[in-house]
Amino acid sequence: MDIIIQHKDHQPNVSFLYLTAKMYLMSGNGELEEPNDKVNVSGEIKARINRSKWIVECSCASAIIIDLSFPYFMCCECGNLENEGKWLRIVLPEDREEIEAVLLKRTHGANFSLHHPDFGANRNWSPGETLLSLKKENFDHGLEV
Repeated sequence: MDIIIQHKDHQPNVSFLYLTAKMYLMSGNGELEEPNDKVNVSGEIKARINRSKWIVECSCASAIIIDLSFPYFMCCECGNLENEGKWLRIVLPEDREEIEAVLLKRTHGANFSLHHPDFGANRNWSPGETLLSLKKENFDHGLEV
């Protein structure tokens, strides 16, 4: 099945929270508390699609493939230093499914594995980019709109 990848597709046997906590600990940041909206969650971060994968990118330039069912982000490298070490809420576009549908009309490089540098090279979306502009790109390249 052709999809825009998220964590559960990339690593189905490891929960996103477990992976984040393990990487956070391995980076020397200590034990990671689970997100609690009343205690340790503040601010937002916008998700984007990079090479056919849903990701968030920290201000420190670290990035991770996210799980759309777990709406929180903690940078495993800097520990969300610019956010006082608090989790950030992940914001997805309201028209997420439509964006995915347009991008899925683009090839992902069927001969490439998920880890190949050219996998999904033309399946990208950033906040602020409109559905209309994605459809125009498809049209301009002779793809289905």
